Amino acid sequence: MFQSRPGARRIALLLSVAVTCCFFGKLFYDIRTDRQQSLEHAEQHSRGLASALHEHALRTFNSAEATIDSLTRGITAGSAAGLPDEGRLQQLFAAHRSAQSVLATLFIAGPEGTLHAVSTEYPVRRVTISDREYFRHHTASKDPSLFISKPFRSRLDNQWLITATKRLSNPDGSLRLIVGVSLEAQYFSSFYGSLELLPNDRILLLRRDGTILSLGPFSEELMAKAPSVGKLFPSEVRLSPGAGTLAKVRAPLDGSERIISYRSSATYPIIAVIALDRQARLRQWAARTRRELASSALLLTLVGALALLINRQVARLKEANRQLSEQQQELTHAKKRSQEIVNSIDGIVWEFDLPARRFTFVSEQSEAITGLAAGLWLSDPSCWHDRVFPGDQTWLDWLDRDFDGLPDAASFEYRLQTARGTWIWLRDLVSVVKENGKPARLRGVMLDVSQEKQAEAQLQEYRQAVEGSQDMVSVVDREYRFLMVNRAFLDYFGLKRHRLLGKTVAEVTGAARFAELKPYLDACLAGETATFEQQTQAPSGERRELAISYAPVVQRGVVTRVACVARDTTESKRAEQALRESEERYRRISNAVTDYIYTVAVAPDGRLSTTHGAGCLAVTGYTEAEFHADGTLWLVMVPEEDRALVRRHASDLLRHCKTESIEHRIVRKDGQLRWVRNTPVLRFDPTGRLAGYEGLIQDITERRNAEIALSLSEQRFRQLLENVQLLSLILDRKGRVTFCNDFLLRLTGWEPGEALGADWFENFLPPELRLKLRAAFEQGMQQGEVVSHQENEILTAQGELRTISWDNTVLHNPDGSAAGIACIGTDTTQQRALEEQLRQAQKMEATGLLAGGIAHDFNNILTVIIGYCSVMQMRLPASDPNRTSVDQVLAAAERAAGLTRSLLAFSRKQVMNPRQVDLNGIVRHVEHFLGRVIGEDIALKTSLAPEPLHVFADSGQIEQILMNLATNARDAMPEGGTLLVQTQAIDLEPGRLGFSWCSQGRYALLSIADIGMGMDEATRAKIFEPFFTTKEVGKGTGLGLAMAYGIVMQHNGQILVESEPGAGTTFKVYLPMTSCQEPLLPSQQPVVEPQAGSELILVAEDETAVREMVRGVLVSFGYRVILAADGAEAVEQFRENRDAIDLVLMDLIMPKMSGKAAYDEIQRLKPGTPTIFTSGYTADVIRNKGELAPETELVKKPVHPLHLISKVRELLDR
Repeated sequence: MFQSRPGARRIALLLSVAVTCCFFGKLFYDIRTDRQQSLEHAEQHSRGLASALHEHALRTFNSAEATIDSLTRGITAGSAAGLPDEGRLQQLFAAHRSAQSVLATLFIAGPEGTLHAVSTEYPVRRVTISDREYFRHHTASKDPSLFISKPFRSRLDNQWLITATKRLSNPDGSLRLIVGVSLEAQYFSSFYGSLELLPNDRILLLRRDGTILSLGPFSEELMAKAPSVGKLFPSEVRLSPGAGTLAKVRAPLDGSERIISYRSSATYPIIAVIALDRQARLRQWAARTRRELASSALLLTLVGALALLINRQVARLKEANRQLSEQQQELTHAKKRSQEIVNSIDGIVWEFDLPARRFTFVSEQSEAITGLAAGLWLSDPSCWHDRVFPGDQTWLDWLDRDFDGLPDAASFEYRLQTARGTWIWLRDLVSVVKENGKPARLRGVMLDVSQEKQAEAQLQEYRQAVEGSQDMVSVVDREYRFLMVNRAFLDYFGLKRHRLLGKTVAEVTGAARFAELKPYLDACLAGETATFEQQTQAPSGERRELAISYAPVVQRGVVTRVACVARDTTESKRAEQALRESEERYRRISNAVTDYIYTVAVAPDGRLSTTHGAGCLAVTGYTEAEFHADGTLWLVMVPEEDRALVRRHASDLLRHCKTESIEHRIVRKDGQLRWVRNTPVLRFDPTGRLAGYEGLIQDITERRNAEIALSLSEQRFRQLLENVQLLSLILDRKGRVTFCNDFLLRLTGWEPGEALGADWFENFLPPELRLKLRAAFEQGMQQGEVVSHQENEILTAQGELRTISWDNTVLHNPDGSAAGIACIGTDTTQQRALEEQLRQAQKMEATGLLAGGIAHDFNNILTVIIGYCSVMQMRLPASDPNRTSVDQVLAAAERAAGLTRSLLAFSRKQVMNPRQVDLNGIVRHVEHFLGRVIGEDIALKTSLAPEPLHVFADSGQIEQILMNLATNARDAMPEGGTLLVQTQAIDLEPGRLGFSWCSQGRYALLSIADIGMGMDEATRAKIFEPFFTTKEVGKGTGLGLAMAYGIVMQHNGQILVESEPGAGTTFKVYLPMTSCQEPLLPSQQPVVEPQAGSELILVAEDETAVREMVRGVLVSFGYRVILAADGAEAVEQFRENRDAIDLVLMDLIMPKMSGKAAYDEIQRLKPGTPTIFTSGYTADVIRNKGELAPETELVKKPVHPLHLISKVRELLDR
């Protein structure tokens, strides 16, 4: 470019010079900034070291003062005046001696100026201490506070010591004794050695009057000279009441420039001073500067050389770019063609990256086959394997193996659930792609083989049906060889399958039998079917009748084999013959005995004569002679109830010539009651006179019994339909109600007169379903078929919707046309409501599992944050500028703890403290707070039940529900309004609509109603879901109603909501009532200020941060601490220190050995040892780990340090 334009080289040169100047300008600016930051970092580091030194010294002298106070209490408890016995003092020393103590010696000095007792020597040598500074101080002053002496050499072991002492006075005010502890001056120096310091840095611990207490590095020469602070550092250090930093000070002792930070204690007269070598920090900066300058020079040289190379490569790159552009175009065309080929494959083509464990390519057919878009496969690989049927094997198992052992190719078949919810079979053909000899990717094609699997299943079912058939089934090829036979065929011929398959028909049945069958086989091979019957001889020698059917099997237009079905009809033939013979015998008998004819002759003078046929004996049991001997027998054998009918019938025949048939009963000679039908036929003479008549008597007893049984059956069926708890309905062709039972009427609220004849679709169905269901009904009437099962809503007389599950059948006319439809329905309204509640509960439970899962770790983190912030808050004065920051962090941690409790309450894993309480009392107690929550522009009204509403509940959690619902109501009424809180007692039954969740009994109903903006149906369906909120961002967590839902469920109750847009909202909380007396009110415990102590406490905690925080809190209150990281270590520590340990503080759930197991072992070693458990786990996890005894002390994390100290002190003082 620069070669093709005039003057371009000069422009390039000027541009290079400008860039170089800018580069070095920026470089020198960065060097100057780095110097300033190095000094600022050193000042910040010195301040941090001064704070650490100050905190260390403060803890040391706190421990010393606590030990002195404890010794003083022990001495005072023994005697009020005088010097105690040295042996008694040694016992006190032993009780306060600890291997981990920083105190070198405990001692007691008498008023005469000699040592009276020393913890390291018994008996003590009478060493004078009257010249010691602390003795002179206490003899001159009656001040009982702690006095810290200047360093001195011990007369017992010549070590440099610092003493902390207190005066113990007699009742008259005179000096009784001096109680003190000594610390080795090098103890502080050893702590200083652990700090990050340079060789020439200095650390001092000063007394406020300027005396050096300790220094680092430790120097006996300086300690012996004991120079004042004024000779080493400026006087501002000694005179400052607080803390500060001097950025540049020239030390008087060696003339070096130093950065000095100091911090003065408000509790003790000590000052922590840090003096860092300023020149050493600048030397580090200078070294970095030289390296940067050298690197910059080298970089500039390389840039120049690179510019020359770039100029030469530009021309080459242009040509390369042109060639690359052409190749990219070719590659784009090839990729497009490849994509078209892949998409044309009737399967899912895919590629999977093994190291990255994700899909890198999925063809577009994925959405058509599985309903999952290709983009979803690429972004979320789990969308595929999460839908694989459990137990089906896929190549996903390869990901857990060594890739080097994978085969080159494999095939898998498994079931997959599509996005539509259906299951399909996939055949996955997989190949392994290697790079550098290592498996790098998987490529494959997923083919939908569902139809093939279905065909295989159908084929298997067909084979099973053929194999289990009682008919003999076989298949022969064109050479008459058996290809397939079933079990019945094998049993008939008594052969084994492997001996028969492959043999010809002639070999199995014999040549003669084959000659009979061959014409039929040849006809089938020609494409015809053949059905015939033959008599054959079975292998057993018995003659058997066979019905045989041959059918051709055609493949691609050619008959390749013949399917043969043979049925042994021998027994059926015999049965048919026996049946025919039986029917013939029965017919002859029936013709002979079931009917008989009688004749009545009418003489001209009106006399009657009757003769009876031979069949009268079979029908009546009387012979012809008996009828002839007794002319009234025909009427005597008729029961009294039917005789009037028979007389009237005979009179009508003779007087009016009526020939109607009658049916009546007779009593046979053997006493049987039978029904007969009398059918007369009149006979007249040539003159037209009635000459008589013939009558046919038929025994119709069986028919009459059948009719009576049918009538009773119809009556019972109608009664069943009337009384069964199902909807019974019959519609005619036009959809009119022709029958409905009482249950349907009671359910819908219609009267029988209103329902019968009414149009079902217009009166009983909601408007949106009428046209659709009527069209389906009319189509069913035309086709004679209807849907056998369906579910739809119906409309009651009150406008309420009920969901009904129908079973339908078509009623037919005698000519076969559809006459209407009969329906049996089940009311599934409550079932659907229960299913919806179950889905909601499962959704809540899933989020509850998540909440419970994070509770333990989250509570441990909050314990550390709240603990350290609380300690800092206690130590920082109100005027400290850092106090506000600490308060903000502590408040945020408390809110996080509240959020955890809310999640646990929602998931029903929060620990409850249920008691028998009065719901009215809870409302009265929280009423004042509700008024403050909702504000002055909203009127709060309460309407409480007149009688107490006793429930078994956690009153704090019920108050939380009221606060949450009141807050939501306030936000729903931004312009003001009215909030109504009501309580009442109601009786609920599971059968009532909407109350299928409850058990029968008495419930307390708590209603909270507002007149706000209300909610639509979509919002109501989600309000109890966690983190769902309609408020603006930052104005709500979405946990208020979810937490209320969880609390109510945990109390075995229910919460329901009624709301419409613009019509306000009413929440109804149902809680089961208990039969109890007036509940006891909890006593108010006085607030006790945490007290310090000196007892030895064993702390067992597996979380390092929590363990160190608890140790720091306990030590800051004067307690001595032994630490253990798990239950096993806690037991070991207790075994070694059982007599000295006063209390055990341990986590409930720890590795190696749980807190409960460790507690049992400790109680075995020393029964009655006070123990406090802590836990951040949820209530259900604690229950699963084993129930604790009722009297066990359990502190839930996160715990406030003051609460922990109070609980510790409470147990120690019991």
